[in-house]
Amino acid sequence: MAVKSLPFVTKPVKQDLVIIGDERSGTIALPRYDDLTPNEKMMIDEEIKELPDTEQMLIKLVNNISEKTGTPVEEVWDSVRNNDASKLMKGDMEGLMGLRRVQEENAGIKRLIYAYVMLRFRCPECTEWTIKDVGNPDLVPTRLLRHLEIFCIKEMNRGRLPLEELDADDIEEAVTVKKIKGVKVEEEAAA
Repeated sequence: MAVKSLPFVTKPVKQDLVIIGDERSGTIALPRYDDLTPNEKMMIDEEIKELPDTEQMLIKLVNNISEKTGTPVEEVWDSVRNNDASKLMKGDMEGLMGLRRVQEENAGIKRLIYAYVMLRFRCPECTEWTIKDVGNPDLVPTRLLRHLEIFCIKEMNRGRLPLEELDADDIEEAVTVKKIKGVKVEEEAAA
């Protein structure tokens, strides 16, 4: 079977490889596109749509607390956003704790999905891996999962880290990315 290729007049520049991870997590080299490929986007969308919709859960919770306490919806919403437990305890604390639990579960699953997609599509040795393989800490250390997630988020945002999605620990953990150019290695700031 013939190899498929486009008849380029000018061939595209070869993609940079970047080192993901650190000494504690182990490192892996993956191509950087400053974007997701269509297949990566489709897989992420497909996997994430199966997660519970925490936004809808939050809206229902805020309305429920507002009804129970007689507090205006806007005030309850501000209390939830500001993590003001004193106002929320009068309402639906069990519902709030349930929502937080689902949000944490979703965050962990998204981390796994992002790492899986980066490995499956960008690492030739991992094309046959399953999401369970990526979740196995003997194959992919937990700390490396976080680095792969940050790399994926950066790729989703045209090569930039959206600081509003990351906390201080995440930003500190977003290790300096190293571009590999032949033998020479240049360091590039992660943000």
